[in-house]
Amino acid sequence: MGISYLFRKIANEQVAIELDGRQVTMTRWEALLRQIHTLALNKHASAARLLHQLRKQFPGSAAPGGKIITVFRDNDLKL
Repeated sequence: MGISYLFRKIANEQVAIELDGRQVTMTRWEALLRQIHTLALNKHASAARLLHQLRKQFPGSAAPGGKIITVFRDNDLKL
């Protein structure tokens, strides 16, 4: 088994996360990126740098048929 295979296997594992008092399942990779994104939004400079580097490393649009994630907060819904 190669290192790429192991990375994809672990990154695509489903994990249960508690979000707003309810259980949500997502991939381990998605959970990690959401955590980095949240830290960056909360003004953690190292998380913002890491997120910027990830965006530069993987430019472009999502793959066709890929999962698109949109997070809405209560304030977003108050138009």
